[in-house]
Amino acid sequence: MMPSLGIDVVERIIGAAVDYILIQDAIPGIGRRITSITEVDYDYEKQRVALKTICRFDVPTKQFVFENRLAKIKADKMLRKGIKPEELSKWAEGFSEYALDPNEESLFECDKKKAKEQTKAKKPQIEDDDM
Repeated sequence: MMPSLGIDVVERIIGAAVDYILIQDAIPGIGRRITSITEVDYDYEKQRVALKTICRFDVPTKQFVFENRLAKIKADKMLRKGIKPEELSKWAEGFSEYALDPNEESLFECDKKKAKEQTKAKKPQIEDDDM
């Protein structure tokens, strides 16, 4: 008889063994298309698999929406397999030494949200004394 593994052990194995999940769908009028790329990791504090959407295909606009950057630890694995840092800089966290042109608009929703928050923080507040 084989020993049974608990769900915690199975999740830790999956979180360590799988880096990405790609979903491909047959979309009517478009054809087969990758509709999402999700990063897989293991959260040791919660003892659960953690998923982070990197990009998804928006059917109405027929465009990819980039939501998050690749985690630095996953990008480091890619570097060890021969991908150049210059190629990863646009897609991964923690590559400031290969930063893009600051005037170039980011593709990532997470960067757009951060820029909006920084813009709101920089706006001067009108005080009652000024009126």
